[in-house]
Amino acid sequence: MPTEIADAILDFDQAPVEYLERTIVATASILGLQPEIIRSSALSLEPDLRADDRVLSIIQKLEGERYVNAPGGRDLYDPAKFRERGVELIFLDPFEGGEESSLEILCDGGVSALRDVVGCA
Repeated sequence: MPTEIADAILDFDQAPVEYLERTIVATASILGLQPEIIRSSALSLEPDLRADDRVLSIIQKLEGERYVNAPGGRDLYDPAKFRERGVELIFLDPFEGGEESSLEILCDGGVSALRDVVGCA
């Protein structure tokens, strides 16, 4: 396993959100991706916004045009609300791979195996 991801995974001396952000960035990096992470707390959103309204507010603040969500979110969001606000709502197809975690794949098969599973050429 690359040292970068091992260091991120094994560093528990941080708040959970810091841990998650660090492991996402480290994993993306070994996949050749460079995500830009923006926390919703930095966007000055109305504190009472929830669900669709919160997501749509974030998209508006970032001047986005589409929202891509995991397939399990189909029951969470109202497509009509997104259409009304001019936002394309897209759901990923269900994952057809095995039940191993990304960490297991990385440890057992290395970076190339993980890249194959997530579709990074």
